[in-house]
Amino acid sequence: MGVLSLKGCLFVSIEYVLYRAQGRVENLHLPQEDSEDESTIEVPKFKISAFKKFAPEDAPNPQIRENFHNKSIQLASSMNAGEDYSKSTYINFDVDKNTIQAHVSKQKEVLKKMLDENLKKSIVCQSDFEKKECVPTFQSRRQKRKESAKEREKTKGFNWYNMAAPEMTEEKQNDLLVLKMRQALDPKHFYKRSANKTNPKFFQVGTFVESPIDFYSSRVPKKQRKQTLVDELLADAEFRQYQKKKFTEIQRSQLPKYVRKKKITHRQRVEARNADVEKKSKKVKKNKKKV
Repeated sequence: MGVLSLKGCLFVSIEYVLYRAQGRVENLHLPQEDSEDESTIEVPKFKISAFKKFAPEDAPNPQIRENFHNKSIQLASSMNAGEDYSKSTYINFDVDKNTIQAHVSKQKEVLKKMLDENLKKSIVCQSDFEKKECVPTFQSRRQKRKESAKEREKTKGFNWYNMAAPEMTEEKQNDLLVLKMRQALDPKHFYKRSANKTNPKFFQVGTFVESPIDFYSSRVPKKQRKQTLVDELLADAEFRQYQKKKFTEIQRSQLPKYVRKKKITHRQRVEARNADVEKKSKKVKKNKKKV
């Protein structure tokens, strides 16, 4: 091939590919090398399009018309890809006014929900906002962390089902002391000592509930039930006898021992000596007067 213009080479190459696909390469007439005018070149007229050609009006099946694109787009030729793009793709080519309005209404509903959720979090839209004396101040992250740490200290934690610290009263303190000194309650039963010397901060007091399987004789009657552990121990006669016996044994074992005097200092010793000398001198004077 000789020197050709860009336009002539492009159309010739397209014509050569098409004829080769059909097996008619021999009948292809290429322009001569000596031709200088571009007007003498025969340009093949091919238009390739990816759109489907619209269906005829006399089609027996009315659904076929819907699958094709808008009839206003008219092309010289078309290429059938073998797929229905109206259903397989997420792009809808046939958009009506109703679908647009429905989409807009859905978007409005979504925006309303988002606004309602954000307004619930705001302080102004709360029900008790008008009753407040002043608007709450802005809190930084550090202040929020401190407040959350204080709230965590009020409970034992998630593993203990957020057990809260109860108000300490005299009755509860006495019950805790009884539990600490549980070794002296029953001589026939061994109790392990408590690891903590101080009173626990988080605790709860409950009551035993008898099962319906147990008979009435095995249950504790309501008259013997008391409010605290100390009251139950004082009401028990056997426990009081044992405590009296133990108390007398402890008193007998602790006999009065010799109390050691403190060492006298030199100053006290000198003062005592001077006091003795004065007493003797007074006695001597009295005896002389009598004589």
